[in-house]
Formats: sequence, C-alpha cells, structure tokens
Amino acid sequence: MNRWVLWAIGTFSFLALCIGPASLLLERSARRAATDNGAIRDFHDVTAEKLDRDVRRNLPLGSTRAFVEEFLAKEGMRFRFDASSQTILANAPYVKGSGFLLRESLGFTFQFDDASTLKSIDSKVHLTGL
Repeated sequence: MNRWVLWAIGTFSFLALCIGPASLLLERSARRAATDNGAIRDFHDVTAEKLDRDVRRNLPLGSTRAFVEEFLAKEGMRFRFDASSQTILANAPYVKGSGFLLRESLGFTFQFDDASTLKSIDSKVHLTGL
C-alpha cells in the first residue's frame, strides 16, 4: 500500500478515537451550563414523558401554591411565580435525550385560582440548539 494511504488511515483512526472522549466532555460541560453548575438538578436520566407523569402524580389539582413551590424546589427545578397571571413557570433542563448540539428541556405552567389552589398544569418540551 502507498505510504500516504496508510498515513491517511492512521490519521482518521486517531481522530475517530479522539471524538468519543471529546463528545463526552462537551456534553458534560453543556449539562453544567444548563444547570447553573449544579444549582439546578440535571434531569438527563429521566425522559420528559416520565417527568411529566411524576409531576402530575405528585401535584394533584387543588394543591396549594406553597405545596407546589416546595415540590419544585425539592425536585431541583428552576421556577418563578407570576402574580399578575397567578401562574408558576417551571423548567426541567437537559432531560434524557439531550445531547451536546440539541438540548431538550421540559417546561411547566401551573395555573392557580384566586384562592392559590392549583387549577391546571400544562407542559411543553422545548428544544434548543447550541
């Protein structure tokens, strides 16, 4: 075989071996950025569908706003309360299926009535790129 062909095969093999660890390190870095360096939980081990089911199971309609906020804080989700619309907006970043180039997060909207009891839960998957 030609010396250049062997050199090209060796170079491409070396690059292929380097891409795996580099991809892993870049993914870990992206997860840290999405979770504010661990201040918010990393949900990469749970699918959006399972997380949605778990939230709805643990937060039945009629729950108090304080109970919902306590649950979200315990679960490590980022959230904020909007008094004008009586809603809590929450976000679970980097759910299972996310990668370095495409990040998947699950957003929740918790709607409360005038007595601060949970009226409805809406959820939506958000896809963001690098």
